[in-house]
Amino acid sequence: MLALVASIGGFIFGYDTGQISDILLMDNFKLRFAMCSSAADASTCEFSTVRAGLIVSLLSIGTLAGALMGAP
Repeated sequence: MLALVASIGGFIFGYDTGQISDILLMDNFKLRFAMCSSAADASTCEFSTVRAGLIVSLLSIGTLAGALMGAP
């Protein structure tokens, strides 16, 4: 039973990480938060590696909070 719960937790963590990477590709998100050459064209927008890393880590901060609350 413990192995089943752990494997489900690993699956959900991987799914969450995959969803965050999809958010970085959304046109509306790029226009709002990325550096753009043209304000109206999302294809000219790019995230710096630092900004992309910060976005992913901040969106995953719930994982840390959940782990801390779940610990005895």
